[in-house]
Parts: sequence; structure tokens; C-alpha cells
Amino acid sequence: MVRISRSALLNCFPGLNRITMSLLYTISKSGLPASVYLFSKESSEKQIEKQIEIEKQK
Repeated sequence: MVRISRSALLNCFPGLNRITMSLLYTISKSGLPASVYLFSKESSEKQIEKQIEIEKQK
């Protein structure tokens, strides 16, 4: 999201810049980034648990 907000294209078009910043702010406020992060961590934990179980069985 930071890369998008620093784009040279957005600096040339103030209207597009305003809309993009508003959209990014709305997404950030929604909690979606945190949900994606937590989901990815949960997935990683399950993979680690499976690997530990495989190692224990050997």
C-alpha cells in the first residue's frame, strides 16, 4: 500500500491521488489487513504443527 501511495503517477493526478488515498484509508480502517495477517499466521502454525507431528513419528 505504501508503494501505491508513493507512486509518481498519483503525484501527477491530484484527483486520482485523493481517491486512492481515500480507498487505502478505508481499507486500513476496515481491519482487513490485520485479518489477512492473522489468517496467514494461523496457516503457518498449522504447517509447523504438522511438521512436528511428522518428526515425532520418525
